[in-house]
This record gives sequence, structure tokens and C-alpha cells, in this order.
Amino acid sequence: MVLWLEFNNRTYDDQNILNITEIIIITDIKLTEAVQVIRLIFTPTTGEMYVTRAECNARLGSLQEALDDINTVGVNRYKTGTYTDITLADLGNSQEAVLDAVLKERRRELYGKELRLFDIKRLHLPVTHSLSSLKISVPADDSRFVLPILDYYIDLNPEIEQNDRSNSGVVYEETY
Repeated sequence: MVLWLEFNNRTYDDQNILNITEIIIITDIKLTEAVQVIRLIFTPTTGEMYVTRAECNARLGSLQEALDDINTVGVNRYKTGTYTDITLADLGNSQEAVLDAVLKERRRELYGKELRLFDIKRLHLPVTHSLSSLKISVPADDSRFVLPILDYYIDLNPEIEQNDRSNSGVVYEETY
């Protein structure tokens, strides 16, 4: 997490930085300086490195090493003495169960880091949300998961075409 930033003799801490656009507007900084700010804000945390290594270990079959990393993250997140280590026996010595536990921990650890969309795309996950009596389902690899290219960049290079987001498989169901 960014502790503080200083541009144009102004200091911004992690409590009052909402997003990079605001920093650019507030400070009137140039694009090259904005890239430096982005690098500072989106520097991976120690917890993120642990869950990334845990996922790699789980996929490679090093289940105990994966759980060791997850347990390290858990011990440091919760109040001292309240976390109980997850063991291979708890997960039935199953690689799939360990990977599932690691991905759940990754989701908790990276909450608010705006990486969920990339995980959804990387893991080819469908998304389902319920709003009152409406159930919205977006299948994995749907065209709506592709972000649109900013008009600014299309204007700079007319050969760039906008990403096609029209072939959507989104399903809206009424549930009662």
C-alpha cells in the first residue's frame, strides 16, 4: 500500500487517494509522472506475493508449501491467536481442494485491489449476480469481459478498432 506521494509540493496518503485519474487532475502532472505514480500505487504487496506463490505451488503439486504460504497470510491478517492453520488433512490431501482454498484466500487478500476482473478472465470463471428477483449470468469468456479501448487512443491511431462487445451471452432470468 502506498504510504504517501508527493507531487507539485503536495502530499497524498493512502487515505485520500481514490484513483489515478484524481491524482492526475489534482496535481496537474504529466503522463510520464502519472506512470510513475501508477507504479507506486500498484506495487504488489507481500500478501499478494504469498498468494501468488501459493497458487503456483498448488498447481505444481507442492501442496504443503502452498498451505504454508496461505497460513502465513492468515496468521498475519487475523488477531493474534485467533487463526487456525489449514492442514492437508483438513482438505483431504486433494490438490483441487488446496487450489480452491488458495484461490479463496487470494480473493480475500486482493479485495479492493481491482484485480478480480483479471482473475475472472484468467481462470475462465462465469459470473452470476442476483438483484431482487433478477438473476444475471455472464458466461466465462463473454465479450463483456473485454474492456473497451479509450477513444483517445483510437483517435491517435485510426488503425485501432474498438473491441467488439456486442456478442454477449449475458442471461437475465426472473426468479420468484
